[in-house]
Amino acid sequence: RTLPYHYDMRADEVLTYCPVGNKVYFTSEEPPALGVLDGQTDSLLRVIDVELPFGIVYSSRSNKVYFLEDQGSAVVAVDCVTDTVVARINTPGGCLNWRPLCYNPDDDRVYAPET
Repeated sequence: RTLPYHYDMRADEVLTYCPVGNKVYFTSEEPPALGVLDGQTDSLLRVIDVELPFGIVYSSRSNKVYFLEDQGSAVVAVDCVTDTVVARINTPGGCLNWRPLCYNPDDDRVYAPET
């Protein structure tokens, strides 16, 4: 199955795997959305409307995925059980757009590059 994503991005910048529930999360630029795939059947489980998502990471401790939204204006958290947005953290100074996030499992923190 082929999934749409920004042509010059690495897979680890637009895809992440959640072993709880065996799901694959991917960001799509056109249309702007977060997609959720069933890892066993490859079927599309859900599409979550968001603004220009990018830089997705999975937090194993909190069972959430995080990504940048709308050219780095916010970091968004999605609960992997319900596949719903549970937090939107505005980044007043903005983050560098099209740069990946970094997840530190030791302290369960997500880092975003500042502008």
